[in-house]
Amino acid sequence: LARAMGRDVVVDAVTANDYSLEDHWKDGRAQKRLAERWDFVVLQQGPSSQPDSRTLLIDYARRFGAPIRAAGARPVIFSAWPAANRVQDFPEAIRSHRLAAEALDAVLAPVAEAWLRALSANRRLRLYADGLHASSTGSDLAVLVLWFAIFPAGPQEFDDAYLERLSRALALERASRDLLVDAATRAVDEPMPLN
Repeated sequence: LARAMGRDVVVDAVTANDYSLEDHWKDGRAQKRLAERWDFVVLQQGPSSQPDSRTLLIDYARRFGAPIRAAGARPVIFSAWPAANRVQDFPEAIRSHRLAAEALDAVLAPVAEAWLRALSANRRLRLYADGLHASSTGSDLAVLVLWFAIFPAGPQEFDDAYLERLSRALALERASRDLLVDAATRAVDEPMPLN
């Protein structure tokens, strides 16, 4: 996507199965990688919709904040979606990640909110591959949210040609493109109210 949109981007990851930010902090590999001088560091753990996981998300996001900023990077909070059988958890998952981004003064990549918006617009949209992990369409939506959160487009740039380049880069079908782009841009630009 970055190449198609004219950006020179290097992307890498420090991942492990079922790791929370606390697990990454204790593991130490992520902190060592910060010395490589990144512009953005994306922090992600599960949906964190429960009070204890929210507390840990905020605490460990704050812990990562100092070394991220000391390395010259900007933290990004990736808001993960709940499992398909836990759709009632969307509002609290969204709230948890908003609070973490606010506590850290980080960029928020509101992926969970974009998923909720897209699913609300089309209940038959296949965002889940297996009830937890993203399908190809769900991954495309997550990428769009990250793109718009990290590289916002101004009104002059966001035209039909821009959308066409996005579509080609992600091989989006015209029928789903508008729904996904709308969900992603609105989640980034117009956060929904939470009760």
